[in-house]
Amino acid sequence: MIWLSLVFLTVSIAAAQTGISVDALIDGIDSPLRRPAAFAIGVGGLIYIADTGNNRLVAIDSTGKTIFESSKGGSDSELRWPIDVAIGSNGRVYVADSGKRRIVEYSRLLEWKGEMTVEDGEKNALEPRLIAGNPAGDLFVYESDNGQLLRYDNFFAVVARLGGQSGKQIGTLTGLSFSPTYGVLWINREDRMLYRCDAFLSEPHRLDALGPSMEVDQICAIDSTLFGLSSSMLYRREGSKIDSLPLGEMWGTTISPPDLRIEASSRNDLYLLEVSDGTLHRVYWP
Repeated sequence: MIWLSLVFLTVSIAAAQTGISVDALIDGIDSPLRRPAAFAIGVGGLIYIADTGNNRLVAIDSTGKTIFESSKGGSDSELRWPIDVAIGSNGRVYVADSGKRRIVEYSRLLEWKGEMTVEDGEKNALEPRLIAGNPAGDLFVYESDNGQLLRYDNFFAVVARLGGQSGKQIGTLTGLSFSPTYGVLWINREDRMLYRCDAFLSEPHRLDALGPSMEVDQICAIDSTLFGLSSSMLYRREGSKIDSLPLGEMWGTTISPPDLRIEASSRNDLYLLEVSDGTLHRVYWP
């Protein structure tokens, strides 16, 4: 029997932070999450999790109930080491399936729809590491073999390229996100700084939206709100206003940012996934 239990953890924060709460969606299914690598929030608030250790994709609702699991179908359909997930237009769900060097497309019900490979000039399959979608239906893919960021259109044709042999270097990426306000966002592993470029993958530049020289480990954006995670703090930027929230005050213990992934469903609702134990935290931040 598949079930998840919801444990409420009410956290007392400083007066300026009144109203903040943290819920933990603790996985209690027969086959629990094992080293999940990433997640994304789709249509209707469904949360899609790349359950890497179990070679599958699962979808849960906002109460923690499992709704869908990745279906089988098409060519060699079972996932092998899925490491990132993104939402496209019309609720489509994309998974970077690194073990088979491909990207798999699902419907919002996790019905298999198709797959594509990222290829070099000699048609060799490259490993997709990070993916992000935009409302127009484009898919942004970072592949680690040649260190490049590519933009695919609805027909999976490459329409823009950054890094690799393009002459514009982007370094090694550890995060990838998209918002209409900020464009394509990522973190450079070498300096832990935030970078951006437009949807056409024009000249990239460093973004000091969270403060000059701010080192971050994870980022996500929804509409005009930008969230960042550093070694000890969560940050939220709206316009020129930046709020911060100490991680220690939420959990009362040290959590390593490299073991966390963040996504937001609104300016007030932020989710944090602990990859080490598969726990999904929901933070309400008024």
